[in-house]
Amino acid sequence: MDVLEIMTTLRNIKGLEDEDSISSREMLRAINMGYRTLLKKLKAELRPYFSLQDYTETLAGDSIFYYPEDFCEVRNIKRGSYLCAIVDPEVRSLIGNNPNYPSDPLMPYAVDFGKYAEIYPLPTSTAIDMDYLRFPPDLLFGTGTINVSSELVLADGKNIDDYYNKTHLSIYQRSEASIAHIGKDRITDYDGSSLTATLNSLASKTGIIYASEPLIPEEYQRYLSDFAILEMAKTGHADKNVAQLAADVINNQLKPKAA
Repeated sequence: MDVLEIMTTLRNIKGLEDEDSISSREMLRAINMGYRTLLKKLKAELRPYFSLQDYTETLAGDSIFYYPEDFCEVRNIKRGSYLCAIVDPEVRSLIGNNPNYPSDPLMPYAVDFGKYAEIYPLPTSTAIDMDYLRFPPDLLFGTGTINVSSELVLADGKNIDDYYNKTHLSIYQRSEASIAHIGKDRITDYDGSSLTATLNSLASKTGIIYASEPLIPEEYQRYLSDFAILEMAKTGHADKNVAQLAADVINNQLKPKAA
């Protein structure tokens, strides 16, 4: 199931607003937010579809270490060459009086706030290195041209090199009368600065629609429309009855395992 198929399903559900009221971009945003929620809910089952990444930033006189946008979960953080103890925000007030967390560069710690960490002792031109669990890439939908070099510019792509590598795309040819599926391909390389994806085989195609496929197994893909409906309801693009039905499906059929 690709993004276009998910959008078609959503637009055919009674109680959701039509294309004149919610654009494809707004709908894609709802689908991607729902995708993240699904991944978090079923992280134990879907862990093989997350990847381990490394991220480094040098902090100078600032304790705040912001996580990258594809961040899901901290695996470890180093201050220079020393591993940080990961501390919950609730016990931060105990730090300083707790001999387990001395303010010593040889025994640093990081307070994990979910989207950023506070690093202690205060770094002074110090490299902070983190290994983290990364979400699968956001789903893609758009129009464009595949050039003779099999390159496709992703208008709403992320500015992160290699972010969409291995992503599978369904390619459609659009005409005034219809939309026809012409094939599938995968992204072999992605340049975040130019938003350019290099495809494995397709080339020289104009007037195309591209729609990515979720990396997760098909048995979970069918719930993406339900999660998207809940996101659309938050902005008034789905009525409460439809949203309640979607919530019932999720709560009754998806039983996450312990992480």
